[in-house]
Amino acid sequence: VSHQLIVDDRERASGIIDLLYVNAFVDFEVKRLTVGDYLVDNWLLVERKSMADLVQSIITGRVFQQASRLAKSDYTTVIILEGRAQDIENYHIEKKIGNGKKGVVYQAYDKALKLDNGNSRAQSKLSLIKDLFGTGSKTIVAANTATPTRPIRPANKKVEPAPAPKPAPEVAPADTSADAEGNVLAAVEAWRAAWASQNIDQYLASYADSFTPAKGRSLANWKEFRRGRVTKPSKINLTINNQKTEVIDDSNAKVSFKQYYKADGRPIRTNKTLILKKVDGSWLINKEIASN
Repeated sequence: VSHQLIVDDRERASGIIDLLYVNAFVDFEVKRLTVGDYLVDNWLLVERKSMADLVQSIITGRVFQQASRLAKSDYTTVIILEGRAQDIENYHIEKKIGNGKKGVVYQAYDKALKLDNGNSRAQSKLSLIKDLFGTGSKTIVAANTATPTRPIRPANKKVEPAPAPKPAPEVAPADTSADAEGNVLAAVEAWRAAWASQNIDQYLASYADSFTPAKGRSLANWKEFRRGRVTKPSKINLTINNQKTEVIDDSNAKVSFKQYYKADGRPIRTNKTLILKKVDGSWLINKEIASN
């Protein structure tokens, strides 16, 4: 049985698109999706998140906006988390967000559940998101309870009451200086942890599409080179310290630090500077400068 699949074009760095090319049972198309990462057979909408992306999107609040949009869609929706629950410890999530489970995260849950209190389907789906992140009992997939057949649509629109006016889209508040610095450092920590754990997909996803590699390499050639350097060692020990962060404006920042790297050979100590820019609410690396 052949399946129809639409893949969001921003999923190229994950490597999944390359795997789909060799699967004869999937007929897929790559294009920009406004909600979700994958649309299967025009009824199942999938949002894919690695643990690093989950942590960063909780800190920025982006995950709750995504959950709200998923809840309002006409499709059966599911969120897939890649990785292990204990991987979250690698990103020091409680340190980054303040007071752990009783602090910023739970406030954000409540905010997400109030985004559309008149929509019973939204309430059901968003409650599942809260259960996923709040109880710790579900660490792989959270989905709504709709029967996976076809999108649920009104049977007779003529007798359906007039819909209530939709509220104006919520505009995320601009980062304060302290918030912006914390979010930038969280992005750098997610990059470091992905490198240390040899999670090549999340490591590459830490870089902006506009990233310019050193030595005149093309972005595609650099990614292939880094894929080998990150995945080949049997183990990587990577630490950074003495971070100095400069938030230049709402969309640009710079972080300098001392980097200690050890894989299968001798340790390498490097002074490094990352130039980051904010893209769709996430801080991504736009330039990397290293010196010994």
